[in-house]
Amino acid sequence: MGKTLYLECYSGISGDMTVGALLDLGADKAVLDRVLQSLPVSGFQIKTGKVVKSGIAACDFDVMLDKDHENHDHDMEYLHGHGHTHTHGHETEHMHMHRGIQKIQEIIQKADMSRRAKEIASRIFEILADAEAKVHGVPKEQVHFHEV
Repeated sequence: MGKTLYLECYSGISGDMTVGALLDLGADKAVLDRVLQSLPVSGFQIKTGKVVKSGIAACDFDVMLDKDHENHDHDMEYLHGHGHTHTHGHETEHMHMHRGIQKIQEIIQKADMSRRAKEIASRIFEILADAEAKVHGVPKEQVHFHEV
């Protein structure tokens, strides 16, 4: 018999918060590590630990990007597509890889995880891409995720 988890995210939830909570509930970190290492992407490492916030102990999950991949939040720049360069009011240019739904689906299919996990991950990104396309009034194929 399967288990059901209900999340009440009235003010939102981030990916790192979700993963940390799942690890606290007993998700296997070794499996997570194996899957993340199997992804055909580079420029990141993960860090987990225990933290106490507002008197509550929790698992802290952090994705740390290297200098070439660090995230800079930009208004609507994800619509520029793959690999654009820009400056941040200073002399240094940064290259950012923004992935569209097709590339994300390819990455998921190459990952070392179960067929069911791939189906769920693929469906989640399809739902996100559909929502982003609707919000920004663009075809789903033009949506580029800037934090993935």
